[in-house]
Amino acid sequence: MDEEHSERAAEEAEAARGAGEADEPPAGDSAPDRPGQPEQPEPSGEPEPPAPAAAPVHHNRVNQYFYGALDAPGAHFGIGAGDSASVRRRAVGRLDAGEADALLAPYVEPGCFEEAAAALAQDGVVVLVGPPGIGKRSAAVALVAKAAEGTEYVVLSPGRSLEDLAEGRVAFEKGVGYVLIDRMRDAASGTADFDWRRVRDTVRDHGAHLVITTVHRVDGDAPGSVRHVSWELPDLAAVLRVRLLRERCGADLVERAVAGLPDGCGVAEVAEAAGRIARGGDPAEIWQDYGSGAAEPVREWFAAGREPREWAEVTTLAFITGAGYRDFETWQERLEEWIAPTFPVLANDEETAAAHRRDADRRLSLGRNILVAVEERKDGALTRGALVFAHPQYRQWVLQELWAKRSTAYWNGVRDWLTELVGTRPGLGVQLSIASGLALLTRPAFDEVDENYLHPWAAGAAGPAGQSTATLVLQFMCLDEDSPPPRSPWAAAGPTRRTRRSGRRPRRRSAGRSASGSPPTP
Repeated sequence: MDEEHSERAAEEAEAARGAGEADEPPAGDSAPDRPGQPEQPEPSGEPEPPAPAAAPVHHNRVNQYFYGALDAPGAHFGIGAGDSASVRRRAVGRLDAGEADALLAPYVEPGCFEEAAAALAQDGVVVLVGPPGIGKRSAAVALVAKAAEGTEYVVLSPGRSLEDLAEGRVAFEKGVGYVLIDRMRDAASGTADFDWRRVRDTVRDHGAHLVITTVHRVDGDAPGSVRHVSWELPDLAAVLRVRLLRERCGADLVERAVAGLPDGCGVAEVAEAAGRIARGGDPAEIWQDYGSGAAEPVREWFAAGREPREWAEVTTLAFITGAGYRDFETWQERLEEWIAPTFPVLANDEETAAAHRRDADRRLSLGRNILVAVEERKDGALTRGALVFAHPQYRQWVLQELWAKRSTAYWNGVRDWLTELVGTRPGLGVQLSIASGLALLTRPAFDEVDENYLHPWAAGAAGPAGQSTATLVLQFMCLDEDSPPPRSPWAAAGPTRRTRRSGRRPRRRSAGRSASGSPPTP
């Protein structure tokens, strides 16, 4: 559900009328003679028919991608602001009935659905709380579809604060359902219940309905004014059955697919697998890529004793996928230097460690690694080999196993290696790969990414390329339904005198890039 930036049609019509009036000469003045211009006929005295009213023009959000130098002084990029900070803005991201129907047709209600529906009907506002990947997004649309009078739904920005919602900075309309997905955490406040009460009263006074989803549980007692419902996974077997039957799959195929459904899947994974099965895939093979089916080979690999070089292989591939042999081996060797002190066999003797790195046949070792594959990729008329994981799902499980099995010292080495690598401006392709890897790492270790990458890189620790990569990490997190919603490292960078004099200016610059939805120029 992408957000669209919309403007009021009335304002645009007014601007159009103003522009038309400005083009007319003042009354009583004659237009200057122009060579070659035909004479205008004398007015006949009959009134001219009124000009048709300007048709409303709706502006959608535009993503701007710059892959080279740009000289555009005075230009404005991103979403413009009004003349006043307190200007009343319409909500963004209208979801029409067709889009809503596509989401709701295969929807399966979990056991907690009726509790949330009753709270929404009573208060006009309800909050769904739970981890990523359990279907809160679709549930929010299903709830407003059940409670709202019409078929118009609006998606609000996750950055909306309680003050925005209560002070009228969102123009709530009667009969319209509003959803706010993955709301960010507010700073701790002793007036939380009062603030939620104001939001509830504002929404209810306008005759609207609002459903908010978040992964952040309330510290202490939940506000009594607005119900916070702990969300649950729906019956995934029922989700799978509904989707396969809608695709007109046979009963035998449906039951085989349900019987093979592995543990550890989320709603999005089941939906994706159902699509592949409906297109003719074998359920037994497809389930190997999801849930515990994809995790098992990775866990078995880590369970065996591994050499330091093998740890470096999978760590390098987790952050840099799609590179050729030469670049990959160069980056892997550099990582081995950073993490060598964490392996006792290498930490005691630097000369032995250097010899170990020098004599290692990395290419042969990569060929023996069952988690690694070489993918042939077309590059114009040429074909090149790119190192990738044998299955795309392996990447997230490798990162989870690395996080569970390696110490802080190891991850300090990974942090220093990535910071050094990004600081060399390796190119947009490598930046995108590193950013997507860090976004996946937020699933098991959000604080690790937040404190060691997002904040330092946004502040300039890895140079301009680090700021660009931090922006890309946030964008990948927003696209990943299973990752926690980003807690912006620039949220506290308000326009105060102290902020302007501190190191927050690079953060605000990166924040603007992230908010505009376009990757910055590397």
